[in-house]
Amino acid sequence: MDHLRIGTGTINYARRLTRPERRMRARGFDYVSTNSLEAWQWLEPHGHNSDNTHLVVTGELTLWPRAAHHSCPDSGEILHREDMEGEYKFREVPCCAQTYGPGEYVDIDAMECYTAYAGPDGCTFVEGMKSLSPTSATRFFLRGMIKPAVPGTGELSITANAPLSCPGYEE
Repeated sequence: MDHLRIGTGTINYARRLTRPERRMRARGFDYVSTNSLEAWQWLEPHGHNSDNTHLVVTGELTLWPRAAHHSCPDSGEILHREDMEGEYKFREVPCCAQTYGPGEYVDIDAMECYTAYAGPDGCTFVEGMKSLSPTSATRFFLRGMIKPAVPGTGELSITANAPLSCPGYEE
């Protein structure tokens, strides 16, 4: 697999972690970020190059793997919107979807494509990753979760795998 160098960066240990973020780090996920989704907000199909997990803090997160999307005989529809300005539209939900609530972990294997959406009250969750793709590294830099490494200090730089695409989904 090809590796891409993302400048030089290191985990921002000066940033104060929340209790759920510390719990995530204790499970071996060095890269943590707290995210919030609005009610019914949808995460487009995506995947990560390392094992990753989500710890639901508030609300509900419904998730299913890519393989399940096309293999379930029964499905339903939910109302969702892509962003705060977007219109609500119906979207198919396969029977294999599983909903997680506060305190529950959603572990996802490396290279597994998945999709998810928040419940009626939205969702706040901590995501944890063992390594970062270029896309995730950029997001983590922008949120202050990682910081530029200082040359000559011995700080480790981040080497990330090429981004993972999820074939079979229409944009």
